[in-house]
Amino acid sequence: MSTSPTRYSGSQEEQDLRNLNDRLACYMKKVRYLKTENLRLKRKSWAQTTQETSPREKIKKIKIMYEHELSDAWKLFNETDKEYAKLEIDKKTPVG
Repeated sequence: MSTSPTRYSGSQEEQDLRNLNDRLACYMKKVRYLKTENLRLKRKSWAQTTQETSPREKIKKIKIMYEHELSDAWKLFNETDKEYAKLEIDKKTPVG
């Protein structure tokens, strides 16, 4: 009786699983390396950007950032104020 070529023997399956496991380990190692390298390059790029930026440019960027935050805060304040006014009106309006 001969075995079918489509059937794996137990040892062949084990070998295939070992090979797949080794490939996965190599892939994971490569991904970790690339993540570390990406972080290193981002830090290097940021360091170069901040070194090349003059103090005036840094101040200008910070000012713009805070102006955006202030604008967002004012929008939130105005929305809250409108809601408060609406609640006050609803509170004074008799029901029924």
